[in-house]
Amino acid sequence: MGQQAFVQVQSEYRWFDLSPTGIIKHAVHQIQAAPAFIEWETQGGIKESSMLPLADELHMLLLTGSGVYYVRRHAMRGQEVRIDSHVNTFAPYLFLHNETMYFGYVVKTLETATFMLRSYRKGVWREQSYMFPREVTGCAEGLLKQAVYTIGRGQQLHGMFHFYQPTTETAVLVGMQIKLRDQQADWQLLFEARAQHTLGMIAMHSDASGDTYVAWSIRHQHALHYYYKNASTVEGTPSIYIGYDGELPRPCFMHAQDALLLAYVSDTGRMVYAVTTDKGKQWSSYHEVVHGANSAMQFVQTTCTTGEFVFPYEVLGTSAPYFRPLGWQDIIYPFVTLKGKLLPEQLLCGIHQEMEQISDYVIQQATTLQADISKLYAQKEQAMWTLKKLEEQLCHLDETEMELNQQLHLQHLSNHMEPNANRHIR
Repeated sequence: MGQQAFVQVQSEYRWFDLSPTGIIKHAVHQIQAAPAFIEWETQGGIKESSMLPLADELHMLLLTGSGVYYVRRHAMRGQEVRIDSHVNTFAPYLFLHNETMYFGYVVKTLETATFMLRSYRKGVWREQSYMFPREVTGCAEGLLKQAVYTIGRGQQLHGMFHFYQPTTETAVLVGMQIKLRDQQADWQLLFEARAQHTLGMIAMHSDASGDTYVAWSIRHQHALHYYYKNASTVEGTPSIYIGYDGELPRPCFMHAQDALLLAYVSDTGRMVYAVTTDKGKQWSSYHEVVHGANSAMQFVQTTCTTGEFVFPYEVLGTSAPYFRPLGWQDIIYPFVTLKGKLLPEQLLCGIHQEMEQISDYVIQQATTLQADISKLYAQKEQAMWTLKKLEEQLCHLDETEMELNQQLHLQHLSNHMEPNANRHIR
């Protein structure tokens, strides 16, 4: 199965599809123009990948059967570098901090699991390795099932990993926190699910203040337990919702100001969500929204810019190819129907988020129009310069014509003038 990434650059909606065989299909959509398509080819045999699409180029970290590759594409030009020869690798992630590109992935051996963090800046490569705690990875048969990453406060890389130990039928969630400044790593055991418990998909998110949150779900017999934790604290991991629909949903986060919305989305279009305004200490009651199995909602990897960091992250959105990430107001709108169900400060956060999105949309449209106006102004200046040159040439031609007319007139007078006749007087 391939991977898809999306980035919006002004009025262009750019999509990248990477197949396991190494074929990259790049599509550019504009509302008032025909779509454009480009196809590239890179390393084949791709097991996993991480993509970071920017305005003018695409960065990729590829885990293949022949090693780990860093691929950079700009228009029709590209470069590929093998940065590691290990083949038993998992969970790739790349991000940009100032002018330094970071590459993270897990290397698994018979005895250990190690998180590798490489970096590249101005021709210089650096490497740092962090070994997972033995009690997390378990025996040699321990499997890494899932991994998610984000960037948090204080230049920290956060990760959450789902290991499964077949011999004990135990699923373990472990959190990782790496301080990029001093290259120190901290590990935190987040959850452990014994036999007869099925662990669903996991999610990680950092809000505007830099606090990092994680969420997952567990199915035990006929009950679903939805879990949440503020990874920036050492408090427990309470089960904040119990359902009985039998389907493991996918968690996702959205934040607005000091409020955080946590939603669990199923493939059938059903969504349950709750809101907290105190970083998870207290939650509103859960509410349900059913969009239907045929809804246009989908999870898409896009690019997030926060301060000095640029990194990939997944968002829930709608209306591909003209993709728009869902915001707070898309979930709890209309506010009138939720009056009395959410606290006033939670509703105000939603209203503020909606106004911010409207403002961002107006600014985006104004920026696009300003760019169009600048192009028209440049074209006008070029036309004025061309017109001035034409007027100068016309003036020069007029002067030349006058000179020629004067010369012709003088020549005409000289040709028709008769000499004085001599008269003989007798």
